[in-house]
Amino acid sequence: MRDGGKLLLVERIVPQRAEPMPDATNTFLSDLNMLLLSGGCERTEDEYRALLVAAGFEIRRIIHTTTPHCIIEATPA
Repeated sequence: MRDGGKLLLVERIVPQRAEPMPDATNTFLSDLNMLLLSGGCERTEDEYRALLVAAGFEIRRIIHTTTPHCIIEATPA
């Protein structure tokens, strides 16, 4: 990645706690679907942070959109 480059991830972010909120049902159903079909999972903000740190990045900001997805902006640490 060039100096000043950014990594942008468009992902669902699972809340730390399961609480009633818009799109929560869809997010948790997506998580279950990923687990059953591919062995994957949706992640919490803390899990994304740890994953990116392990890859040499740090989260600069998380942009919430009008969809269930967020944009995670990360830069090399």
